[in-house]
Amino acid sequence: MVRNMKKEKRKIYGINRNFISFFILVIAIGFIVYGAMRGEASTVLVKAVKVCLECVGIG
Repeated sequence: MVRNMKKEKRKIYGINRNFISFFILVIAIGFIVYGAMRGEASTVLVKAVKVCLECVGIG
């Protein structure tokens, strides 16, 4: 009986939690690849360098 309760807790609205986690992971990787293809990685790096230099007091 305890095992049945544990199996039920793993399901959210009848969908397995592992499936939901995998689905969110695939979507996240897709967005990362899409952003990299658009050249957003360089934009993020430039902004990160500016913020870092401002914190140090150089920029």
